[in-house]
Amino acid sequence: AFSGSIPRSLFASETLLDLQLQRNSFVGSFRYGLPWGARYCNLRGLDLGHNHLSGLIPQSLSRLQNLTYLSLPNNSFTGTIPSELGRITGLQTLNLRHNSLIGTLPESIGRIHTLENLIVDGN
Repeated sequence: AFSGSIPRSLFASETLLDLQLQRNSFVGSFRYGLPWGARYCNLRGLDLGHNHLSGLIPQSLSRLQNLTYLSLPNNSFTGTIPSELGRITGLQTLNLRHNSLIGTLPESIGRIHTLENLIVDGN
């Protein structure tokens, strides 16, 4: 299994379309968010599930405007679901199951007209 921190530069790639890093031993948090270059990123799928990631889900994920699939299950994310995720207007799947999230579902998530799968059980 891969370990350590996830290189922030991956989120600034203009050519990478799908980033599947699930079921590894990546650790750490996104306390510095994603790099500013992430707004030019063309990622459509991001799966970081089943790692050892912790802290808050970064608001800066909303810079990944081309995402259709965002999966962060089975980590140790805490806090609330950032309302900024509602800015990812083409999102079809949002999987946040089995973390330690609290609070309410942001209204902005309900306004994503393309959302087909919202998975938040086990928090």
